[in-house]
Amino acid sequence: MEFVALLAKLDKILDELKIDYLITGGIAVGAWSRPRHTADIDIIVEIVNAEKVGKLIVKLKENFKGYIDIEQAQDALRRRGEFNMIEQDYGIKIDFWFSTGSGYDKEKFCHSRQRKIGGRLVRFISPEDLIISKLIWSQKAGGSERQIDDIKSVLAVQGKRLDKKYLQKWIGKLDL
Repeated sequence: MEFVALLAKLDKILDELKIDYLITGGIAVGAWSRPRHTADIDIIVEIVNAEKVGKLIVKLKENFKGYIDIEQAQDALRRRGEFNMIEQDYGIKIDFWFSTGSGYDKEKFCHSRQRKIGGRLVRFISPEDLIISKLIWSQKAGGSERQIDDIKSVLAVQGKRLDKKYLQKWIGKLDL
């Protein structure tokens, strides 16, 4: 599957550059519940300076065919937003989201989990943080049905394995 090869390749690049990251979004939903169709890969990256962004862009251009804009990436770093890459060989969009550095974002990285993908240990957002992220996105989107369906799916599959105290703590702190 294209996503497996792409995730393994991305992990290798980010590991070489010593960039902390988390796979989130639809790929993470598939990792923690039932697979669903997604047309992109969402990655949260912990990068705080333009030099590191430049190195990431260079590595991505060396290892993938496709479109990526350094200026868009630098602007996203300043905004703590996102930039993307369209990977031509796989036909997949990769969205890179910069961590905000908030207390919750730091906690997400500490609470992450690894899964073996394509022979590599790929770092994923935890199922609890995926639920919280989906709640945040649902509020921003005015109750997005996709976000709610993803939450229900993770809850159904993970069930008793979820750290409910962690969920309650951050849902309360983030006023969700």
